[in-house]
Amino acid sequence: MDTDFPGIIAIMLPDGRIMARAVNRDGNFTEVTSVSVVGPDMNEEIPEYKMRTAQTFGKGTTEKLSSLSIGFVGVSGTGIPVVEQLHRLSVGE
Repeated sequence: MDTDFPGIIAIMLPDGRIMARAVNRDGNFTEVTSVSVVGPDMNEEIPEYKMRTAQTFGKGTTEKLSSLSIGFVGVSGTGIPVVEQLHRLSVGE
């Protein structure tokens, strides 16, 4: 690509959900975590894997978790389930 801006690929599924990802100039893909549909009403889509967290803890908590960056040192027996659960809760990085 001849730009620093990512290319975006978006697909609307038959049930109305939108899945999207971005591609950078190196050809690497990144998940798009939020899609806004603009029209008479504004709808903000929450990816399906984040929906359970949003339904349980609310949109504000889900957004807060998505903005966090967490580092781990020495992930082993106990650490692996912790890392997996943080991913399922949609922690940013």
